[in-house]
Amino acid sequence: MILNDDQRRVLTFIREVNDGGFSPSVDDVTEWFERPNILPGKVTVETIEPLSPGTLSPSIRDTILKLTDTAKIMGSVNKSFANQLNLAIGPDSSWAQLAAAQPRTRTRREPDETLIEQLTRLRWITTNSTGTGLRLTDLGKALLRSDQQRSSDDNVLVLHDDGPLAWASLLAEIGDAGSCTIVDPYLRAPELALFIEFASIKRVIVGPNLKEKELLPLRFLLRDLEPEQELEVRVGSKGHLHDRFIVGERAVYSLGVSGDNIGKKLSTLKLMSGDIADTINTSVEEWWDAATPSLRPRMRPRPTARWSRPMATSSAIPDEVGTPAPTICE
Repeated sequence: MILNDDQRRVLTFIREVNDGGFSPSVDDVTEWFERPNILPGKVTVETIEPLSPGTLSPSIRDTILKLTDTAKIMGSVNKSFANQLNLAIGPDSSWAQLAAAQPRTRTRREPDETLIEQLTRLRWITTNSTGTGLRLTDLGKALLRSDQQRSSDDNVLVLHDDGPLAWASLLAEIGDAGSCTIVDPYLRAPELALFIEFASIKRVIVGPNLKEKELLPLRFLLRDLEPEQELEVRVGSKGHLHDRFIVGERAVYSLGVSGDNIGKKLSTLKLMSGDIADTINTSVEEWWDAATPSLRPRMRPRPTARWSRPMATSSAIPDEVGTPAPTICE
């Protein structure tokens, strides 16, 4: 292995920025590499020296002496108040205990760095010219542009013109989508058979331009399905169908080619999300309701051929052709 982890991180960061159309400075890369996360608040520790008579200024000592005299006077008027003063400055407890006290520490922590402060420190955002708002820096724009591009790429599956491998990729991708509705104006029986065998397909909408000779194989395919196989195929209305979609319970896809061209022509399967996926899902439901009812025929029971043994009559039955049967004598 040539690259270590740190080198790989730095090169990846630079590549991401370059892909977004910007070249980061040395300071840009260094700041991100050394301190990429939100910084914790600064912690300071203070040492607090104990209070002792020797550390008091003359004015404070005079004040305490005056309070002591006041405590003696107030003792005859308010014993509770006098007791509180004696606890603080009285000769029985104050100076000896203060002199024996040990230094103590106090820890203070400043607030953690905010997200805005972090992005500003990394030079991804800055204030605008008037100082009243924020804007993306060229570095921030490049990173966001690159991230959006890669996120979009992650939702696209390339289906190569390599026959069965393209079908394997497609079926593996939609395998977790749940029960699916396929919308394909030109879907034919061989391709539908693959969908049925390797995916959970419940509904199919084909286009109105399919001819009867193309619909007939679909009817035979549906006829031969097991009774428990819940699958319905409808013919969509004119003007509704053009693109191809696979709408599952948990995912919505847009398919670049019809089923008969999967593995023959380079295409893509794109995972849709958000409002786009909701719009497609709603439209497919409307198309389904407007489509011609099921192609699945109701087949009459096939007659069962039964073999029956010929009944013997009173006339003699020849043992073989051309040979008269023997006469039975009583």
